[in-house]
Amino acid sequence: MPKAIFKIFGLVRHYKLRFAVSQLSMLVAAFCIVAYASLIQALVDKGMVAGDVQAAVDVGIWMLILATVMAAAIALAGVQAVFFSQRAAYYIRRELYSQIQ
Repeated sequence: MPKAIFKIFGLVRHYKLRFAVSQLSMLVAAFCIVAYASLIQALVDKGMVAGDVQAAVDVGIWMLILATVMAAAIALAGVQAVFFSQRAAYYIRRELYSQIQ
């Protein structure tokens, strides 16, 4: 069983760039989630509590930009994950077929 698992993880070496892009985009998405939480804090503190409408608008614009970047990063990671899973399934089917033959 462990040999089969290592064989599947060996597929990553064929797609190093896609794997790196996937992991980097997930890191960007995680950073955006943390930054979004701090922007909510700034919106409440500077905009709502202080009553500064301009600060609320500025923070809202940054929240919109950050949400767009976060969505793009998650979508990119999803595309890479689908690509890798399809290639891994193809590899497994091909290996199984050659074993059966």
